[in-house]
Amino acid sequence: MRIALVNPANQSIAYYDSGHSCVHLGLGYIASALENNGYKVDIYECILHNIDSKKLIDILIKGDYDAIGFTTYYFNIMQVYRIALKVKKVKNVFVFVGGIFSSMNYNDILQKKYIDCCVLGEGEETVVELMHCVNERGDIHTVDGVAFCEENQIVITNKRNGIENLDKICFPKRVYFFKNVMTSMIASRGCNGNCSFCGITDYYSKYTTRRVRVRTPKNVVDEME
Repeated sequence: MRIALVNPANQSIAYYDSGHSCVHLGLGYIASALENNGYKVDIYECILHNIDSKKLIDILIKGDYDAIGFTTYYFNIMQVYRIALKVKKVKNVFVFVGGIFSSMNYNDILQKKYIDCCVLGEGEETVVELMHCVNERGDIHTVDGVAFCEENQIVITNKRNGIENLDKICFPKRVYFFKNVMTSMIASRGCNGNCSFCGITDYYSKYTTRRVRVRTPKNVVDEME
């Protein structure tokens, strides 16, 4: 089974500075989890790799992909819709979305019939189980932490238990390295705050976990090395 994970540009590539310096570690972590379970995964960092929407659609249609996953934010969701619609018109492929936006707005997203599933909360374990289900034509109801549309009704499966021990997660797959030898990494997940302008509380209501989890210093240094 071959899977594409996509961080799309939200508009024309020409609007972005070529010095843009942020890789999507979320996709990298999910790609590593999938590859560790025997799947073939390609990551498309559209901004960093200078891939506009037209080129991306061509890549996804011509590629031998069984599933395509998009990371979603409020600023790129319309682009995700356009890309997914055009791909699904000509190709029978499973399309799923993840990220903060889809975790909080799955009801709206799943009104689009060309989006098959929303991953809620942290995706490493959920996406692996979801792809097993798709690959083996299993029952999606058994996958915790997802939402999908069935007979015009939104179905939300059981909450996913969050990943408590961050050290057990594979280091993220990286498909872009900066010329100035700068990159990014994380040493913790979560936030203890409860700011009125932030959706972190609603986000963490999607699965069961401690609000803050940290990696051990050794694990962080191992990734640096």
